[in-house]
Amino acid sequence: MEDRHLLETIFGSFNPLRLHMKLGGDESDYTADGSSIETLATWVHERTHFHQTIFTAFGQICWDSQRQMTGYLVNEWREMPLLSNGKRGLPLAHAANGFIPAQVKGILARDTCYESIMLFRARHSLPHPERLFSELKLKLINKPWMINPTVSVGGENYSLEGNDILEGQALFVEASFLEAQGRKREEIWDHLSLKKCYWLARDWFLEQIGEERYSDFPFVCDLALQTSRRPDIPTTQEEWEASSPSWRFFKLTQALKGETGLTVGPFQDWPLNYDKFAQTLLCQCNFKSLNEVFEERREALHRRPEMMKLEQLLERAIDYRLNVPWCAGNPIVSSSLWQELLKTLPAPLVQVEGKIGTHAVSDQDLNNEIVMELQFQALASQILGEFSDYAKFNRAVECAFNKFGIPKGCEFQKTHGCVGCYRPEDGPPHAPVESNGVLAGCTFEALLISSGNPSDKIEVNADATFPSLAEIEQRLSREYPR
Repeated sequence: MEDRHLLETIFGSFNPLRLHMKLGGDESDYTADGSSIETLATWVHERTHFHQTIFTAFGQICWDSQRQMTGYLVNEWREMPLLSNGKRGLPLAHAANGFIPAQVKGILARDTCYESIMLFRARHSLPHPERLFSELKLKLINKPWMINPTVSVGGENYSLEGNDILEGQALFVEASFLEAQGRKREEIWDHLSLKKCYWLARDWFLEQIGEERYSDFPFVCDLALQTSRRPDIPTTQEEWEASSPSWRFFKLTQALKGETGLTVGPFQDWPLNYDKFAQTLLCQCNFKSLNEVFEERREALHRRPEMMKLEQLLERAIDYRLNVPWCAGNPIVSSSLWQELLKTLPAPLVQVEGKIGTHAVSDQDLNNEIVMELQFQALASQILGEFSDYAKFNRAVECAFNKFGIPKGCEFQKTHGCVGCYRPEDGPPHAPVESNGVLAGCTFEALLISSGNPSDKIEVNADATFPSLAEIEQRLSREYPR
């Protein structure tokens, strides 16, 4: 039998851009009678990623940026000219239909989204994390800055990435839970069965700080995620480092190394020690305070007169965090704090056995909003030209449940064999209807209708591509010679 790490017995994942938690195993694994240490450990790990999203400025910025980008894409698509048959083309390249103004508009929308995505990846993870910004060939940042710091662990050099901070903290919290159940620390952190992203940040931290302040590690991770979005695009290396979780962790750890008496201590001392711990390190690194970054996030949530339910959840998290500022470091060590977080801020989208909703909140309006947000992101990705092979071959549109790997996301997948794709000219497999505030039928079609583009008014050509700007210039010179 292939050797596997004990924490990989039950798989899970969390996507901060969708607040989407997936848990492996059966529903019975997450009941009081059916749960095991391994299933609970996975749940603790993914729940920590949820905390990293709602309790940190970096997490909230990621979610908010994704929503802005998808809204921008859908609006740009809706403003494209109709095809000669009166339909709207999908993706953007097809919607432009060879019209030069539309092509330029579409190219700008595509490139804007690409740059935004690449900046997120630079802060999270890249195939080659040791690169310089200039090597990414971005228009927004084209400087000879190191994207990530280099750290030495066990005599070997590594590029430290944002994902190393996220996964390092999540595994630390999970390990704290397992240690309380009697598991040995060295077994949990076994390098042979763990990917580097789980142990790199912790190991470097301990080499710098020492085992005596082992428990401070997740709190430094949390402070590394308290980034500001001002300025939106860094103009100096210092501004980039202040916005990058990897650089922030690097600098915060160095600052802590110079403050030999500074520690959060055991959990019963967090209320006494945390403010000094956080303020000292943030000030030493010239980073904005927690109050400043969360005030920025609150202002962002109030951009529109009426807040979404998901935005209200994020604001409640800000309020809780400011009242209990130590809550996001390693809350599993305090049973009362952990239970209060579960009760006060339930995860809105939890998937078990391919289904969603069973472990989520009971607010029907929020449930509808979550589903429509998923569909919104699925539409935006297709506007950019991201189609599955099945959808591309059949010139079909694809719902969020199929695109994001939720095989039992709606009743029609469970009971009618719906594959989550349909040809627009054939119409949705089940017409959308709403009764007593409950949305039924095909929710992807409901989104298309609400956007003013029902599927019978859409034509898909997933093979459509944009010309280059140079090709457009050549065409203009031919058609409009001087």
